Amino acid sequence: MFEMNTIQYIKTIDEGTYGVVYRATHKQTGELVAVKQLKFLDSEESFSIAATRELKLLMNLWHENIVIVHELAMGSSMK
Repeated sequence: MFEMNTIQYIKTIDEGTYGVVYRATHKQTGELVAVKQLKFLDSEESFSIAATRELKLLMNLWHENIVIVHELAMGSSMK
């Protein structure tokens, strides 16, 4: 499992409707990772239905061309 304090952010890859994707490395293993920070839709801190579906799909897929979801984290200060 990854912890947010073990991630070294390198740069922003892209920003879209639902969030920002960062290129990063895991400090202990040196593994290159992508960190997707989702934006909340409203003051109730909820994600869009599309973003929730994407997460559920990614957590159940295994393919060499699809990123692996290592973990999900929530917090007010993710970076």
